[in-house]
Amino acid sequence: MRALVIGLIYGIGFFVGINLQINLYHTHAPTYILWGERWGDAGVHALAILAAVLTLAGYGVRVWGASYLSTGIVWSEGVRTGQLRVSGPYRYTRNPLYLGNILLALGIGLLGPPFATLIIVVGNVLFVYRLIAVEERSLAQAQGAAYHEYRKLVPRLWPRLTPAATPSGDERPSLADGLSGEVFSLGFALAMIYNAIFSWRDPRMGVLGWIFIGGFALQVILRLALRPSMRRTEP
Repeated sequence: MRALVIGLIYGIGFFVGINLQINLYHTHAPTYILWGERWGDAGVHALAILAAVLTLAGYGVRVWGASYLSTGIVWSEGVRTGQLRVSGPYRYTRNPLYLGNILLALGIGLLGPPFATLIIVVGNVLFVYRLIAVEERSLAQAQGAAYHEYRKLVPRLWPRLTPAATPSGDERPSLADGLSGEVFSLGFALAMIYNAIFSWRDPRMGVLGWIFIGGFALQVILRLALRPSMRRTEP
């Protein structure tokens, strides 16, 4: 139900945030416009680009993390002997997918007024930390000392600047799996890039909404198409 809850956070954020902003300040202008207009059009455009960059970075981090997860590269057979092997982004942060969620929330949140931005970012951060706490309890019970050592070396969410000195697995990531699993996130990134290029002065919410919906629809189609092959490869 994670996707549903995150979707509700965005929905509530925009709905409640826009209404609060209108009722209290009689405007529903996006945060990036309100913050950037003190520097004129250049400031507004710069913050629209920043919103797009944050969203694109979130998409990229999620693809990077998903491409390592899909083929079971994060946890290797070495765990059986008490040794943990991790690869890719999991040597910088224990939760790169959730880090990508926060970056997406920061970028997309700037498209709403300040109250919406606040609700979306804070809501995503709180929910992500709740998910991490639940998941890490399970991992600690399942993996024992190996996971305890990993936790000491790699931060929970906000990444370290250099890769941790942990044994790395020999398997290669599946970029195709990472890309196919993050089409929905790509829709968000494309919408924010479109806004930064074409509609930064006055966001075309209808167009952006259709791009979001298109990414979601394509994600559903891909999952339905790939499900039979996934069943065939399951042990």
